[in-house]
Amino acid sequence: GANLLQGFKRATNILPAEEKKDGVEYSYGADIKFAETDAERDLFKVLEAAEAQITPALQTEDFAAAMSAMATLRAPIDAFFEGVQVNTDNSTVRRNRLNLLSQIRKTCSTVADLSKLEG
Repeated sequence: GANLLQGFKRATNILPAEEKKDGVEYSYGADIKFAETDAERDLFKVLEAAEAQITPALQTEDFAAAMSAMATLRAPIDAFFEGVQVNTDNSTVRRNRLNLLSQIRKTCSTVADLSKLEG
């Protein structure tokens, strides 16, 4: 739980600063075709799989299943932050990575308001 929270907070802390600096909101969806690293591609795949489990779980109010699906994001988020530099010189890749962070924020926020938790 704590590591997922750390990854979520890291993603959500980077976004507002970059959105303010760039004057845009990164919420348009990321595209796997712009992923340059295995860590990015893995995060895309796990995020897509988690979203596919979270949506029906929430519709049936199976909150344990939704939390379990969200928990699968922990290792890929950690690997992403360990192996990927979000603010790269390639502006297309940078925007895509910021949109990927936005997708993490959106997916996790549908399950629980992690911003209210300390950690």
